[in-house]
Amino acid sequence: MRYEEPSFEEKGIIMNQKEIDGNRSQVAYSSEGKMKGSIEVTNTRDFIIVSKGNNVTCAQGQGVITTKDDSGKANYAFLAVGKVTEEGKPVFLGSAVCGAQTLEVGWHF
Repeated sequence: MRYEEPSFEEKGIIMNQKEIDGNRSQVAYSSEGKMKGSIEVTNTRDFIIVSKGNNVTCAQGQGVITTKDDSGKANYAFLAVGKVTEEGKPVFLGSAVCGAQTLEVGWHF
């Protein structure tokens, strides 16, 4: 098996977070990033995060990725599992399913 570079990298901020119960929260998140290394995009999403203990978190939600030049847009739903590193950086791995109006760059999650 050959591992490739990530097809999407981003940096963003939590816009709003509301606790639902002891281990679940609803989150609104916005970011800017690059797809395939050079296509600049904005990403907004809403999701529920669930703490599973032992530094493991699951996230499930939906979002919209739009190219900076407004030439492409993709609605998606996602599911991810992650953790926070010793440096405090959240790292998630998961998958996303796009709607019919997808970006022309391809998806390789």
